[in-house]
Amino acid sequence: MRLRPQDLKTIYLRRRLSSQNDEGDWMKGWGDPIELLVNIQPATGQYLSTLYGDKLPRMKSLKYQGDDIVENRDEKAGLCIGVPKDSEPDYTVTSIMTYSDHLNILATRNEGVSMNGSRD
Repeated sequence: MRLRPQDLKTIYLRRRLSSQNDEGDWMKGWGDPIELLVNIQPATGQYLSTLYGDKLPRMKSLKYQGDDIVENRDEKAGLCIGVPKDSEPDYTVTSIMTYSDHLNILATRNEGVSMNGSRD
């Protein structure tokens, strides 16, 4: 499968980070944005409907060719699809399926993130 340039959209991947501060408390946040070119489609189909039910309208299916996303590492990473790259991600990677020449990525919209990337 070859993704056509005219069908691609620029989005940003932000990996989850956690670290301890000086007092030993765990701090969670997001890593630096990584630019990705993907094909975005609505998540549809009987199989996905069976798995995700009422959540399906809040999900997107992405097709990606490249090395910046890896199965078994980037699940739960954030995606900035409709928000600025330095904001709170508006989607979370739900699953990654590796094929010979591309990845199928399923992403779920985060509750409470507005279009400017801030939490409501």
